[in-house]
Amino acid sequence: MPELTLEDYLSQIRTHPDADVRRNAAWVLGRQRDPRILPALMAAVNDADSSVRLRVAESLGVWRDESVTSALLRLLQDADSDVRAQAAQSLGQGEHHSALAALLAAVNDPEDEVRATAIEALGKLADAEAAPTLGLALTDDDSLIRFQALQSLLLLPAEATQSALLALLPTVEAARLPPLLETLGRIGSTETFDLISAFSTHPDEAVQGAAEWAMEQIKARST
Repeated sequence: MPELTLEDYLSQIRTHPDADVRRNAAWVLGRQRDPRILPALMAAVNDADSSVRLRVAESLGVWRDESVTSALLRLLQDADSDVRAQAAQSLGQGEHHSALAALLAAVNDPEDEVRATAIEALGKLADAEAAPTLGLALTDDDSLIRFQALQSLLLLPAEATQSALLALLPTVEAARLPPLLETLGRIGSTETFDLISAFSTHPDEAVQGAAEWAMEQIKARST
C-alpha cells in the first residue's frame, strides 16, 4: 500500500465519510509545519464529529499564528466540553493574546475542566488584565481551580497580582481568605506586610495561620 501524501490527508479531512479517518488526518496534519494545512484544519472546526473537532483544536495549538485564533475561538464555544477545554489549552499554548477576553469568559464555563484549562491558558498569556479574574478563582470551591489559579497568578506581573489580591481581601468571606493571603506571601512586597499582619489576629484560625505564613515569607525575602 503506497504511503499517504500530504494531499491525501488534506483530502481525507475535508471529505472522507469515516470520522475515524478524518480524526487521524487531523492528527497527522497537526504534526506538519506546512501552511497549506491551515485552511483544511480551520474548515474542520465545523466537522460533525466532536472527536474530529477535538483533534483539530489540538492540532491548531502548535501554530503561534494569529490567523488560527478565530478557529480556536469558535471551538472554545463548542457544545462538547472536551473540545472547549482543548481549544483553551491551544489558545494558551500558542500565546494568542487577542483571545484574552474569551479566555476570561471561559473561566465561568459550567465545566470545571474547561475552567481550569482556561485559567492555565491565562497564565501562559501572562497578561496583567487577568489578575482580578484569577485572584477570584483562588476562592473557588474546587481545589483544582484554586491550584491552577495560583500557578497562573505566579506567572503574571507581581505588581498586578498584588493589587488584585489586595482589592479582593475586604470582599471575600473568611473561609476563602487563606489562599489569597498565602499568594500575597509568595509575591507580596514589604509594603503589604502591615495589611497582611492585620489578619494575624483574625478570629478564624485558618486565616490567622495563612497571614502568619505570608508574613514569614515576606520577612524571609526582605532579609
